[in-house]
Amino acid sequence: SALKEATLAPLKTCKICYDVISLSKEAADKGNLNVISDAGVAVLAANAGLRSCALNVFINAKAIKDRGFAEQQLAEVNALLAKAAAETEAVYETVKAKIGG
Repeated sequence: SALKEATLAPLKTCKICYDVISLSKEAADKGNLNVISDAGVAVLAANAGLRSCALNVFINAKAIKDRGFAEQQLAEVNALLAKAAAETEAVYETVKAKIGG
């Protein structure tokens, strides 16, 4: 039970980081050009946070005896990682293009 909670807590943080990635996309698309680099920094920081928390999910899920639960959490975090990687790169490229990089 404690290991399940220790897996769910970083997974929740992964989801919050993913939400920041989504908000960064909106900021990059619609934000003020004078501060557009902030969207790029935000997306990179959120992606780093998501990936960092995912490591905790991986290590905790490995030790959970309820393999069905563990595999469900691993599938969820891996899906988030895949979506986040693509979206992070897209936001980064949008910001880079807008600032002339």
